[in-house]
Amino acid sequence: MVEQRFTLETVRRKLPNSAFAFLGRFSRLTEIQARAIPVIHEGKDALVVAQAASGKTEAVMVPLTEKLLKEHTGDGLGLLYVVPTRALANDIERRVAGPLRYLSIKLVVRTGDKRTNVKKSGAKVVVTTPESLDSLLARQPDVFKTLKAIVIDEAHLLEDSVRGDQVSCLVRRLLKWHCENKPQLCAMSATVSKPHLLALKLFGAQAEVITVETRRPITVARADNVAQALAIVRSKGIKKTICFCNSRQACEDMSQVAIRLGFLPKARLFVHHASLSRRDREEVEEAMRVLFQAILFCTSTMEMGVDIGDVDCVILYGAPPSVSSFLQRIGRGCRRKQGLFCVLVPEYPSDEQDFEEIRKALEEGDLGEVRRSDPSCIVQQAFSLLFARPQGATREELFEVMGHLWAREVFDRVIDYLILSGYLVMGRRGLILASSKVMDMGEKGVVHSHIKDAVGTKVIDAATGRVLGEVANVCSKGELVVFSGRLWRVRKKTSNAVYIEAFHASFGEAPKFVPHLEESRFAEYLPADLFETTA
Repeated sequence: MVEQRFTLETVRRKLPNSAFAFLGRFSRLTEIQARAIPVIHEGKDALVVAQAASGKTEAVMVPLTEKLLKEHTGDGLGLLYVVPTRALANDIERRVAGPLRYLSIKLVVRTGDKRTNVKKSGAKVVVTTPESLDSLLARQPDVFKTLKAIVIDEAHLLEDSVRGDQVSCLVRRLLKWHCENKPQLCAMSATVSKPHLLALKLFGAQAEVITVETRRPITVARADNVAQALAIVRSKGIKKTICFCNSRQACEDMSQVAIRLGFLPKARLFVHHASLSRRDREEVEEAMRVLFQAILFCTSTMEMGVDIGDVDCVILYGAPPSVSSFLQRIGRGCRRKQGLFCVLVPEYPSDEQDFEEIRKALEEGDLGEVRRSDPSCIVQQAFSLLFARPQGATREELFEVMGHLWAREVFDRVIDYLILSGYLVMGRRGLILASSKVMDMGEKGVVHSHIKDAVGTKVIDAATGRVLGEVANVCSKGELVVFSGRLWRVRKKTSNAVYIEAFHASFGEAPKFVPHLEESRFAEYLPADLFETTA
């Protein structure tokens, strides 16, 4: 069968409204757009795989938006757009809200930061995270009745964790219980080792995979430390740099290295990580988009597909955890150019070997093994689903939602263990119900997220009262701390807050941050031998 390709002229003729809104300023389609738009326009489920900044968003949104205009003329939600992070949700809103507004299509964001009432908003497009979608299925289940399409963005990043298992189950829950008619299913991903397996996991056998594997050439420089890396950046006249670190403390510490070297004025030096407040993170993202010259020190919070403008160089301080993470991080740079320039800096001696292994894997085309599904998700989905359906569900109905991830033996063992432990209850006619304990967990919202709560202490600017973020409760009065790339002195400390004030001195130390807990909060509910496999 000959593959169908569209030119820009074809798109303008077949999809006139969305073509003008999304592609009006372009003179031609990218390769992935030329190949993906006709597939999605035909109504097929699809996984679109291509490198960063290749136009995947437009490749999916152009045909789906035209579909909304033609088939979704009434009220109600028409398109569900799922992203891995709140930062990416905000970025997608910024990028597509304008074209949608031109077409009189309302978009809203629903995340932990923006608790929009989707039902009352009148929106036809909602952008959300897996956890917020999980919550919506329980709290506003009827809003998905009219869905025409579901989009999953940065699917490869979700696949790296148990949250990918969660999303694949949520899609099946939507199809089984919430959508009146089957919506079209589309996902976008950077290059992955086995895209067909990812498509099968997300959507089932019917999904078509469209892949463009061309990669931009990578120029790599080496440095012994961040000071050397910054010297390389300066010698090349580079204006905009992003430095990825593997911890929040490293972000703060390396920002101070740049300040002490006088690399850039402080007003052009930024830090971005999960312990900063939402307002601070969003201000940093906007600053990086609009400033011509700047440097950003960040953790994996900026590893996702957030567009922060023309970054000319990426510094990696410490080896990333995987080949895909390496590609994702360096892909943040030179998004509008043909090549990538990065500087590798070891944080620990072992990083040199890790960098070398990543290099060899890239040469051999090895993008890593497919991650095994985490049985913790059986617990999480059983709790979430049965909280959303207090009338209960049969064992077969539960397996229909989760059976694509685990063997029947594993599924049955976990469900039986939850029943014996009193978290699930057998009801009449073979129905399984949530216990009162699980219902209480659902009311508190904890059944929707695998991420463990890590309670920290608020950090407050003593001069303005503004909440800057969160740290572990270890700061003492008078201590000098580095936070958000700036030096502060602890003015006072209470049981639940640390008040800090700007301080002018040559050095300080980053505070201890609230730890990021990788293990699913539901692992502890598994049988002992299965719990050990998740540790």
